[in-house]
Amino acid sequence: FFHADGSGLSMTALTSGEDYKTVESQLRIQSAGTEELLSLFFCKMLTEQTSAGNRGDFGHLNVYAHYDRIERQLKVDVISAENLLPLDVNGLSDPFVVISLVPKPMFPNVESKKTQTVKKTIDPLFDCSYSFDVDYKHVTKEATFIDFAVFDA
Repeated sequence: FFHADGSGLSMTALTSGEDYKTVESQLRIQSAGTEELLSLFFCKMLTEQTSAGNRGDFGHLNVYAHYDRIERQLKVDVISAENLLPLDVNGLSDPFVVISLVPKPMFPNVESKKTQTVKKTIDPLFDCSYSFDVDYKHVTKEATFIDFAVFDA
């Protein structure tokens, strides 16, 4: 049943099963601190959103981001969105986007940015540019993300 110094199951057999992976994952979560839990949460969100099964049921947001090392700023362009869910009774929406750097404890002094609201459309053109004053070491750290949330006004 156990490894038993080579007399039982091999270590590969013990550590490759689904039960082992589930227990290991649960132990990691239960022993994690706040910062690690936030990182795990955002990594899970990213995995779900980029999975092959994600068909974009809520629409698509077109953005561009890059880090300007000379100005020490993260530059984010919110270009447009397509096929957003119609949330108003007229079959359209009044969308706007909130851009945040997460997890928040990593960027405590960085304020979120908000686009203008584009009225009565499910295919808005935002054409907005924003800059975030952050160090390069923070934006390249594993499990730091730009969070884009689309809302209806």
